[in-house]
Amino acid sequence: MMKVDLITLKQLRALAAVARCGSITAAAEALHLTPPAVHSQIKGLEGATAATLLQRTADSAGSRLTPAGEAMLRAAGRVDVALSQAVAAVRAIES
Repeated sequence: MMKVDLITLKQLRALAAVARCGSITAAAEALHLTPPAVHSQIKGLEGATAATLLQRTADSAGSRLTPAGEAMLRAAGRVDVALSQAVAAVRAIES
């Protein structure tokens, strides 16, 4: 069972960074975090979704998204767009 209220933007951004960078280590560098911190975010997201989102690459040097991870990444993109639109709408009201 998915625990939507446990999913954070930080977790979604960590997943996106791993997808973009190809490894937890590279994602950690890009996010200015430690690899254990990124790993923790991914594990939390996997726990909230009850799905495996990352898979080690054949050479064990990197990670790639599972089909569930790709679905979550697409959803994360939609969340990011929705938040950007919400911020723009609020700014338009305030200006």
